[in-house]
Amino acid sequence: MKKIYLVLAGLLILHFFVLSMLQFTAWPEMFSFPYMINHGFLIYKDFHHAYQPLLTIILSFVYGAFGYNLKALEFFTWTTILISDLLIFFLSVKLFGKRFLSFIPLVIFIALQPFFEGNMLWFDLATLPFILASIYFLFDKKYLWSGVFISLAILVKQQIIIFLVGYFIYLWLRKINLKNFLGFAVGGVIPVAVIFLAFFVNGSLPDYFFWTLEFPLKYLPKIPGYAMWPATKQILIMSVLVSPILFVLRKSGRTAENIFLGILTIAAIFSSLPRFSYFHLQPMVGVYSIFIGCLVVPKKRYLFLLIPLAIFLYVFRQNLIFFNLPPRFFDNDAKRLSTLVDQNVSLDQKVYLLGPNSLIYVLSNRVPPKPWIENYVWHFEIPGMQEKMLNGWKVNPPQVIIWSDVSPGNWFDIGTYQPKEVTDWIRKNYIKEKQIDDGVWLWRIK
Repeated sequence: MKKIYLVLAGLLILHFFVLSMLQFTAWPEMFSFPYMINHGFLIYKDFHHAYQPLLTIILSFVYGAFGYNLKALEFFTWTTILISDLLIFFLSVKLFGKRFLSFIPLVIFIALQPFFEGNMLWFDLATLPFILASIYFLFDKKYLWSGVFISLAILVKQQIIIFLVGYFIYLWLRKINLKNFLGFAVGGVIPVAVIFLAFFVNGSLPDYFFWTLEFPLKYLPKIPGYAMWPATKQILIMSVLVSPILFVLRKSGRTAENIFLGILTIAAIFSSLPRFSYFHLQPMVGVYSIFIGCLVVPKKRYLFLLIPLAIFLYVFRQNLIFFNLPPRFFDNDAKRLSTLVDQNVSLDQKVYLLGPNSLIYVLSNRVPPKPWIENYVWHFEIPGMQEKMLNGWKVNPPQVIIWSDVSPGNWFDIGTYQPKEVTDWIRKNYIKEKQIDDGVWLWRIK
């Protein structure tokens, strides 16, 4: 027993060490969204938020306790990942018993997770502990708690709802009775009902439905530049990874657990679309690790380990250039610009950033007027969205606009896109005062 936990501790330390050596990505939204909440902005109603609210709400408490600094985000991110490590291990012990073979899924996860752009916090990664806890309780026949945790995962990122296909198939294969099914359903409803009630009380329920349902389903598919489909090499990697699912179709590999985990692996890949990137595959990596363990451990089919090993060697080689690099976004350029904003904009003045990323609000301790909508084509090209923001400005305008020069590219690219109605209104009502940084200009209200 002691040897098992010593090995576990060693693997956790190894995972942490690898993460600490890789470049960390500090997405501006992981700071600015919680920052707005802590400065009196109502999520969805007062600022755009195309995701479920749970992660942003949790981060608002984290930063409220530890401050808006890189270490707080890194600590939260790495804690989330190490909790996932522990859940994978204890889930494996439940499935395979207290044997060293139970480390196989954890070793696969530690090998793949960092190099699938895993050293960052985004909504996908934040779903993983909830998904793993839900699977643990499902296999432990604690259906109410399984429903609670998969519901919490959905309240981090709405695409996780497609995982429910796998859950319903598993419950059907296990022929659970109506009482247990209702327990799972009730567990799933409780967190959602709490969120709905909270947004109903503060009057933002229609905005919640717009940003989390109508916006991604109705508008995003029509916006140019939003979709980023996987490249040929990425499709090949995904195809190789999921190839063991074909074995589940054979009688010797067809168990309820294998079918369930195989479906979740496929669902996790679909949840990464249409704006594909490896970091969107973090839920897949966690579920896939357990899936391979279920194929290998019971009958010692070690050949299946060659697939994650081959993928690890490939992505590891690609990621060698990202060792010991400074963090993305939370860098000297952001700190310099935030200092310049602080020097030129008084604390009682509101500022709108047209080009610079939203981390500058946080680092300069400034806020925009309500409603705040960031300069992305998929926000401002929604009919009426520019008018909505300008109507707020007519009542409570920003005293200062920080406006970056346009970058070369397609009209809809980040850094290139300029919302016409907003920019026309700025030119009419503001004076271009001075350049405060390379390619960054300060406009002051007339």
